[in-house]
Amino acid sequence: MAAHDAHVFPVDDRGLPVIEGTDSAEVRNGFRLFFQNKPDQALAFFDQHPEIPLFALGKATLMFAQAFVSFEEEDIENAVKALQHASELIQKHAVPDDGVLKSWGKWISGSAKAKKSAQHVHYDVMLAECKLLSSCLLFLEESLLDKLKAGWSMRSAWQQYHHIEKENPRAQPDQPDHLDPETRSGIDFGVGVFNLVCSILPPRVQRIISIFGFPSDREHALRSLAAVHGSDTVRSPVGSLALLLHHVGLQSSFGMGNTTRFIAEAEAMLAHCMTLYPDGALFLLMQGRLRRLQREIRPALASYQQAADLKLKWRQLNDLISYELGWAQLLLLEVELAMKHFIDLKENRWSRGFYTYMIAACQLHLGQLDEAAKLMEEVPKLCVRKVQGRLIPSEEFATRKAKAFLDGHRAPLNVYEVLYLWNSYSQMPAEQLQQIATAMEKLLAGPPAPTRPDDIGLAHLLAAAALTQLHRFDDAAAHLDAVQQVESKIKSDTYVPHFAEYERAVIMGLRKDPLGVRRATLEKILHGPVEFNFGSRLHFRVHLAIMEIDAASRV
Repeated sequence: MAAHDAHVFPVDDRGLPVIEGTDSAEVRNGFRLFFQNKPDQALAFFDQHPEIPLFALGKATLMFAQAFVSFEEEDIENAVKALQHASELIQKHAVPDDGVLKSWGKWISGSAKAKKSAQHVHYDVMLAECKLLSSCLLFLEESLLDKLKAGWSMRSAWQQYHHIEKENPRAQPDQPDHLDPETRSGIDFGVGVFNLVCSILPPRVQRIISIFGFPSDREHALRSLAAVHGSDTVRSPVGSLALLLHHVGLQSSFGMGNTTRFIAEAEAMLAHCMTLYPDGALFLLMQGRLRRLQREIRPALASYQQAADLKLKWRQLNDLISYELGWAQLLLLEVELAMKHFIDLKENRWSRGFYTYMIAACQLHLGQLDEAAKLMEEVPKLCVRKVQGRLIPSEEFATRKAKAFLDGHRAPLNVYEVLYLWNSYSQMPAEQLQQIATAMEKLLAGPPAPTRPDDIGLAHLLAAAALTQLHRFDDAAAHLDAVQQVESKIKSDTYVPHFAEYERAVIMGLRKDPLGVRRATLEKILHGPVEFNFGSRLHFRVHLAIMEIDAASRV
């Protein structure tokens, strides 16, 4: 090897650093500690060799994950410092005369003709990854200036990944790759994440970011991340989680319920990951979400409880487990059990106001009116999380609902409503769906029947959504027609008519109506107004549904 191509730290044929007295299996296992619920041991492992660039990046990535889950300022600052240190270390050991430090401008302008060596690419990929993660942390800051900086940095990171992929295409199946597996998986991970995130953004946002060169090819993203998942590299578990977040996390939160395309692949991935990380809390959470998609709520609860029984030291991950347990219990309409988990979350910094509202909603459902009234008074004071001067949607919703309750509007809809808005009906068992449909029809029939148009419209919407999932389409359509009759009089719950139109599209999907008809209905919603509570959430659901229709059209 020529002197100017030499690594300060040599790597083996897979791209892992060669450490005296430590074999590659030990190095690989060290990178897996975090996914085995051992973040402290993972940090200690990385700190054994702080001078190795890949170890510095591994430590920074771990701290990035902790910051992204907690949203706490101290964690974010520590992650930023760790990424900055890793970037500086990588640049220190990279070759300065033709690679990382001087050639990005030449690459972008097209003036650099010489192809970089595999060793240069190894460092370039790590630098791009540092920039990608740092940009994500900047997006967590509230100021517009920080978000603009994040966007510019993200664009620079994408340009680096795009050029690296273009200059280092994947070898044909019968030919050896000139890059080591770790470097190749780094390229696939960056390219996959960029394409996946950009592809699921609303079309109007995609049109803007495309001007700046961002990609939006979801199929390319899924292929790239699948390659990372199967690569047996240090990035494999991260690639697996990224795919699972798309296949089960995203679909359970925003999908229409027609997720058969992803379920088989998610099952296979989880089977592989659970073999490697049998008690891995992050994978247990994904397993629970998959079971939810299959309406298997008891098995989902078992996965979440297995994670809870680990009694992890990472508080934010424990809170995430409590969150999943609470929602799973709520899907079974086991409201009292769900409430206990929301009580555990009341002091969480994610959203104290929203979880206080959730406790109050459960109390209302259980007939504990005095206790609920006390909490409802707290909700508006606790809802303080804003983005660009406006309350986040969940806190805007909680504030509006609390004020309505305090003004005397007390129709028993709160638990059923929040389940609907959090896209739960497509995951609930038939027994619980029938309970909701029966409760809404009984409420509407009275006595006393609701007289407030907001309550009437909402009750009809919830009944329609439950009946749709029970495949009682004519009955569901009748309730949606009833929403239309009162929509002009609805003053507070202005989201109801828009979601009612979405439910008509859901019916079309479950009936297997022609793709073109379903797409036209969804397009009408997508081009309609968005300035109502959860308008962005509805448009995101519609966008994902259109993507699936387009994917089905290509088959």
